[in-house]
Amino acid sequence: MITVQPTNDSFSLKNPSVLTRLCYFFAVLSFIGGFLFLSHVLKKVDQVDRQDLLTQVQTISHLISAQDIATLTGTEKDLDSPVYLKIKQEMYDLHDINSNTRFVYLMRASDTDPNKLIFLVDSEIPSSKDYSWPGQIYDNTTPLQMKNYLEGVPFTEGPYTDNWGTWISAYAPIWYNGKIVAKVCMDVSATKWRAEDYYFQVAILTMSIITSIVFIFIGIYIKRAVQCIDEVEHLQKDLENKQSLKK
Repeated sequence: MITVQPTNDSFSLKNPSVLTRLCYFFAVLSFIGGFLFLSHVLKKVDQVDRQDLLTQVQTISHLISAQDIATLTGTEKDLDSPVYLKIKQEMYDLHDINSNTRFVYLMRASDTDPNKLIFLVDSEIPSSKDYSWPGQIYDNTTPLQMKNYLEGVPFTEGPYTDNWGTWISAYAPIWYNGKIVAKVCMDVSATKWRAEDYYFQVAILTMSIITSIVFIFIGIYIKRAVQCIDEVEHLQKDLENKQSLKK
């Protein structure tokens, strides 16, 4: 004869506490998983965006005339130079094309201070409060910026803060006859950079919160459903007992 061993109610899926705890566990797991996934996505998005920005400046460094840039003196004398005016217009155009950027400009190592960079041409109109004239020293030059300029290394950095604001920037060297004559730079506002990630954050967090809430409601529903079944069974047994007593 085959006998059926009684099941332990504490591990039975009919046990409401087991079901609800399981649902609550998945709710917490969904919530934590959402944050971990968000962190992973934001990191990947940041890497892709930085690479895109770097690709833009590297492309510009090959398109712009290195020969023309080599003729610039890096002083206010350039202001009347047809070459300067031509490059200035190119900076305007590049800024318009790359609308996500705040500044597009060219820099070079200073002849008077080996630890500083100077502006050659920028994308601002002369009346702008953010305008940088030819030869203006960039007081916020960092050792990393100077090192990478001298070594001709394209790179991105940020967020960092200078006299103009807080930025994510990309740089690429411009070579002429085997020498670095300038570097092209593009700045994106750090606030705007983070704002582009906002939609990813909202979408992922919303999904994780909704999933967690669904599991919580499922747990509550199952708990109540099982309790209702238990009450019906209890009433049914009471009825059967009363009917047997009448007989």
